Amino acid sequence: MLTKLSVLAFYLRFVTTSPTLKYLIYATMLIVIIYSLVASWSWLYICQPMAKYWDFTLAGTCIDFKIIAIFSGIMNSATDATILALPVPILWDLRLPMLQKIGTTIIMMTGGLCVRMLFVGGLILTRHIVF
Repeated sequence: MLTKLSVLAFYLRFVTTSPTLKYLIYATMLIVIIYSLVASWSWLYICQPMAKYWDFTLAGTCIDFKIIAIFSGIMNSATDATILALPVPILWDLRLPMLQKIGTTIIMMTGGLCVRMLFVGGLILTRHIVF
């Protein structure tokens, strides 16, 4: 969460003329904060009683954890794509030749995509995600 917020705060430093883009950045920040808090605190309410979370022999109910994992995955992917796309209008407003604008945009988006793929690839190769 904090990494995404710091990147979005960094983008805010470069937006001086477009109030719409500022609102989009602030909205993305708000969405990141809300879904991160929901996902972080969901473990408190996943099972009733709470002890059933680690002791399946107790009587009670638990919601399907896959739903929370899918929600987190979708939200992370959506905000990552948004964060990758937000600097494009900033870059297109620069006074550069068209080829340099295209090159800079591709480099920034490729860098973000590579970082995300390294993270996902590391999770796929890990046997024990918990550790």
